[in-house]
Amino acid sequence: MYHLNKDGQNLEILDADTVEQYISAERLQPTDWVWDDITESWVPLSDLFPEHFPTFPENQPTELINRPKEPPKKKRKQVPHEPYCTNGQRKTLVQSVLKALSEILEPSEPILYVATQRKPIPDPKPEAVALTVDHIYLFSKSFFQTRCEPFPLQTILTPKLDTGLFFSHFSFGANAGDYYGIRFLPKVQGREFYNRFMDRLDGIRQAQKSQLPADAPTVVTTVKPRSQPLPKEASKPNLANKAAQHRQLESLKQMLDDGLISSDDYSLKKQAIENQL
Repeated sequence: MYHLNKDGQNLEILDADTVEQYISAERLQPTDWVWDDITESWVPLSDLFPEHFPTFPENQPTELINRPKEPPKKKRKQVPHEPYCTNGQRKTLVQSVLKALSEILEPSEPILYVATQRKPIPDPKPEAVALTVDHIYLFSKSFFQTRCEPFPLQTILTPKLDTGLFFSHFSFGANAGDYYGIRFLPKVQGREFYNRFMDRLDGIRQAQKSQLPADAPTVVTTVKPRSQPLPKEASKPNLANKAAQHRQLESLKQMLDDGLISSDDYSLKKQAIENQL
């Protein structure tokens, strides 16, 4: 739902479909004001509905327009957004992403990059994605709230960037095989996000590889002769441990096939799993 102000007059609260109808009928202009509940400020209509004003200049002279005098109910300190708007990211959307992350991130988890959608058609999917040193965060707007979904980098499988004529689509697997992603990223943002993500993922793999021992330890055991044969139950292999080892090896082989780890990493981790039993 959106609260609009036109020519100094507050309009009734409208849903997104009605706002788009008003824009199509030219009842609303890009310089009309709409209340952004995320940043808690009045912003030009073109900021929240840029797909309906493709030819409207980004650096519009908003200071010359009569901004509504209604003050926001709560004033919050804005997180600087300029470092994350170097590739044409939507300013208000970046501000909402930074605001949400400031409430959940620790100082030890800096933000590496933020990418935002430019939707040519209505799309309810995530409209922003942020990369930190430990996570990928997908952001979806629902009514007056922004939903944030985190994904640890170590759990991400088969990352992929599909690039079209104007937009790119980033997708990945996580959470036991489920697939997630974000569509309609501008090509320059999609490439920059993907490259930074792969660089960070490679750094994590190298750190994990350096923690593995160069040679697997050799365990020597001395078996004393027994006067009586072992019971049948004791001679049977631990089936539960064997099944767990088999699942780990299958997962490791899948990561090798998907190009997530090198053959050297595969050999080291396979040897470590086999030595567990």
